Amino acid sequence: MKEYVLANGLRIIWLSEFTHPVITITLQIPIGKMHDPVSLEGISDLTVNLMSKASQSLPSEQFSEKFENAGVSLHTDTREEYLIFGARMLYNVSEDIIPHFWEMIVNPAFDKNDFKQVKKEMITGLKVEFSNNEIIANRHFFAQLFGSSHFAGRAVTLNSVKKINIMHVKDFYENYIAPQDSILIVAGALSVENMQKTWEKLFSGWEKKNLPKFPNNNSIPSLKSNKIRLINKPEYSQTTVLLGHESINELHRDKVSLAVANYILGGGNFSSRLMAEIRSATGQTYGINSQLLCLKNYGIFTISTSTQNH
Repeated sequence: MKEYVLANGLRIIWLSEFTHPVITITLQIPIGKMHDPVSLEGISDLTVNLMSKASQSLPSEQFSEKFENAGVSLHTDTREEYLIFGARMLYNVSEDIIPHFWEMIVNPAFDKNDFKQVKKEMITGLKVEFSNNEIIANRHFFAQLFGSSHFAGRAVTLNSVKKINIMHVKDFYENYIAPQDSILIVAGALSVENMQKTWEKLFSGWEKKNLPKFPNNNSIPSLKSNKIRLINKPEYSQTTVLLGHESINELHRDKVSLAVANYILGGGNFSSRLMAEIRSATGQTYGINSQLLCLKNYGIFTISTSTQNH
């Protein structure tokens, strides 16, 4: 294993692992949903999905055929604090595929037709989410806990996605997607020396950008009293109940202890106390769980369940 930072600010980790004839590449960029501009919520997710469709040299159809014919598994993820691009492939196709993967990052196509398709898929997905009472309850919980002035209290909506145009996406990419403080991991069935020789020059070509300073908007506003929000959905046959409050962040010294306690209480599925008492013993619900979410600057603890209305 070898780890260092390139001149452009990109941290690289090379890791040799010869158990399987596979190469995995993962890029984590320290930009996420928390950086979506007000009224354009969803733009980080839309940008990531659009970037993964094509590069400047390979239009979407050729791009997908290239990866599929080589048996490459391409994946992306959009979280509150970071974005992820990754690919897994056999090592004998890696020298051909990784340059195309990298061009997807540094030279995405941003094709207008691809944009229309990705946006349409996002809108369809949101409509499906709005028919799920668990997702609705979760959205209202965050809005209640954080308030509209905090990024976590602003949910992606149909209106916010419909407002996003191709220029918004290009601006978001130019302003936020950069090598500084990003982490790139290449692991698999090649020696560290061969990895460096083959790809380091490629990764070094990603140019730095003048990134904007982000506002310090990470703390959760203090609640002066308990709050209850009721959402009336008479067309649903089930009721979802979600209870929660602020918790510790990922840097807190008690994080591991609290994670174990949460596993015992409700995070351990059928071995948890909540499931044993409320599902197994009394049969009041099919499932109940607790969750501890620890981010860099704050944390959230929740308990949620759904049960029949009658």
